[in-house]
Amino acid sequence: MLTERATGTPLETFAQEALFTPLQIDSDLWITTPEGLPNVGGGLFLTGRDAAKLGQLMLQDGVWDGERLLPEGWMAASTTEHTLFSGSLTTLGRGYGYQLWLDDFTDEAGASLGIYSAQGFGGQAIYVWPEAELVVALAGSNWGAEAVTRNVPHEVMQDAVVPAVR
Repeated sequence: MLTERATGTPLETFAQEALFTPLQIDSDLWITTPEGLPNVGGGLFLTGRDAAKLGQLMLQDGVWDGERLLPEGWMAASTTEHTLFSGSLTTLGRGYGYQLWLDDFTDEAGASLGIYSAQGFGGQAIYVWPEAELVVALAGSNWGAEAVTRNVPHEVMQDAVVPAVR
């Protein structure tokens, strides 16, 4: 695993020391792969409050309680579009940064609202809207085939949250 090679520490330990302890997150539960590694593609379980803490850390450019937890410039790089999508993947966003989806929410003139999100398995999502200074953590249970073609958290943001804030 890349994190372990770079830090010399297993991912779960590194995440606990570098993020979860400073953020006072104690609800983390990792699903593991058959090889015994943490499933980083949708295998981290957090409470809604703890997911929101990660969103707040992102909103604050990697600084929590006056302490820098993420490297300077990491959020700017993570929210820069590195990949564009078409087809069914566009239900998750228009593009992808580093582990973050760049969403397609726009204002009345068609300009991007700059909202980005972390999308989890089954409808879990953390949305960050920097201009509105807003973090929204959503939990869902969209586990079936519909999850491939329909992003319920995106619909909640589009139909309820964005209009309410604007």
